[in-house]
Amino acid sequence: MSMLAAFKRPVDVIPADEIHASFFTLLGSVAGLVLSGIGLLLSWHHPGTLMPVTFETAGALILAIAISTHVSHLSKRLGTVGVGASVLALYVWVASWLPFALNRKRYFMINWQHYFYCCWGLALALFALAAFIALQIKEANEHRGEEDPLAQIHMSFTSLLFVASGLLIFSIGFFDMAAHLSGERLSWVLQFIGPLLIAIGVTWHLEHATKHLGYAGALLGILSVTIWALCSLPFVINPALAFDGKWGLRISNGLFSLPYFLIALTLGAIALRKRKLEMANPQD
Repeated sequence: MSMLAAFKRPVDVIPADEIHASFFTLLGSVAGLVLSGIGLLLSWHHPGTLMPVTFETAGALILAIAISTHVSHLSKRLGTVGVGASVLALYVWVASWLPFALNRKRYFMINWQHYFYCCWGLALALFALAAFIALQIKEANEHRGEEDPLAQIHMSFTSLLFVASGLLIFSIGFFDMAAHLSGERLSWVLQFIGPLLIAIGVTWHLEHATKHLGYAGALLGILSVTIWALCSLPFVINPALAFDGKWGLRISNGLFSLPYFLIALTLGAIALRKRKLEMANPQD
């Protein structure tokens, strides 16, 4: 079915008991994303100071812990290796910020800047690995006619391929940035193409995503990844803009923080709906 077919009929939103993430997982994810977003906003105005990196580190850690509580369910769909790669990616993200929270002077040291971009590249590579594993598992499930709903991967093969490829390209962009801190155009091109492919993959999955998130939530997710892509576009056009004292941080930190809040808003709405319906229909 076309990625726009979801707009042609009403949304059949799934009940709360089919949202398998716990209220704690959802709420923790919201808190982690909001703290990380605040950290980026603070670093827009006060780069390299203790407060922004502390918010970033705390946000990443809370998000990693929250997602880790959902491992048992995720492993049924992604397998042990896929889930392990995803969880490890989250803690690598924590590790990317931790040294700067411990010593803010590292923020301006060349070696630690290499370290930071390598960590982000590694985290995205691990997420890409998990997505490619999901592709393999989906294909195997279809061949053997898997009927267990907890083991089924709802994203289509095309959607997964776009997302996995986008994550891999995004990852290469950060590794290239680690190798060329001056910010060559190729780094920004890759960091533009990667999120754009992810956005296309999520859009392709729109019909099913609306059942979990509603139209607003699904579109906010697509918009979030698209914004991440657009954040790199000005630097693709003019790489020197990244070092502009006014516009560089405004785009790379200020605009880049917006998707954190948009995704947090979507997850918060899901958490509240899940809690409200659970309280209305308590389980014995």
